[in-house]
Amino acid sequence: MKTSVKSVRVDDGTVRDIERLRLGRQATFSFLASELLAKATKMRRCPRVVFADGPYGRRARVEGTGIEVQEVIAAWLAVGKGKKRLWKAYAWLSDRLLLDALVKGYKPMYEFHGGPEAPGDLAPDLPRPYPPLTSVH
Repeated sequence: MKTSVKSVRVDDGTVRDIERLRLGRQATFSFLASELLAKATKMRRCPRVVFADGPYGRRARVEGTGIEVQEVIAAWLAVGKGKKRLWKAYAWLSDRLLLDALVKGYKPMYEFHGGPEAPGDLAPDLPRPYPPLTSVH
């Protein structure tokens, strides 16, 4: 992965927290700070998707439900990428939660595989803090 050198001012409390996280790990301060920033920006893109420890490591889940993001993706693919059928299958979840789960889970898979049509047309009437997923940049 290509990296850039940037200068960032960090408050003393955050520095202490990062140093504590480094204990027992063979990681530089810079590497760990970069990793934490990357995770924070991903979490900011889909705030209703959280990460929780599971039997196979940390997994993305739909906030407040315990449902794994990959479960929503599998259901979406199983119903032929049909918005109405997916929304009916998960009627107790809000449109926003479902859309965030799809964007969070499908975008990395789409970018990695150069996969089929992305879920950008699932909810055109909903406001989005991110652009529709129609191409890989």
